[in-house]
Amino acid sequence: MPVGGESNEQEDVEATAEVELAPLAVPHGMDRVRMEQISAGPVDFVVRCTQGLFSGRFIYINRTPQGELFGSDRSSDDVTMYIENAGLSRRHAEIKFNATTCQYFLRDAGSSDGTWIRIRWNRSVEIAPGQELRIGDSLIEVREGESIMPAEEVELWLQTYQLQHLAPVLADTGICSLADVRRRLQTEPALLEGELSVDERTQLEMAAAEIDRMWPCNAYPTFRLEFSVRPAVGPK
Repeated sequence: MPVGGESNEQEDVEATAEVELAPLAVPHGMDRVRMEQISAGPVDFVVRCTQGLFSGRFIYINRTPQGELFGSDRSSDDVTMYIENAGLSRRHAEIKFNATTCQYFLRDAGSSDGTWIRIRWNRSVEIAPGQELRIGDSLIEVREGESIMPAEEVELWLQTYQLQHLAPVLADTGICSLADVRRRLQTEPALLEGELSVDERTQLEMAAAEIDRMWPCNAYPTFRLEFSVRPAVGPK
């Protein structure tokens, strides 16, 4: 007669032996998936400190609406990343996730020394008035320059398609702004009949057809950028 508990253990072993295991995966027999077939979704970002007291440490950026606010104000309810002895302002910078575009955005939160970003790996970022760019030992301040007049917008638009020589022709027909291009050039196909060659007309029609995508209303800057250069001070 089996000792107490021995029978139950034997039954468990027999039951385990009857379980069918999944077959081993064979790599060459699996379906291949191209990169373009993989849907682009949100990616969790990790920030690693590379200099200073906390060099080597990681910070995980959450994707909640409030994002992450870096600062030195320990008593603040808004500061989610309190970092001491690092030269940060009370509210220094924040990183937020945009659920619509699945992108993370960095914004200075009114710091006294500013928030800097280093560009590597052939990446691009948008520049705008109020920014400072450090290139080598030079500091470049970006300012808002002279306004771009409506007639200049037309010429700049035409330059994109190497059609700037047509600016006087458009001006003679009363097209003196991008608003005129949208209102007349797209709706009056015979407006420049006999004024342009076949190739010029084809290129101009193509440019007019994609003007809302390339030069969207209220989105294209109405001013030039000016750059002021001075020697940079302090470590890179």
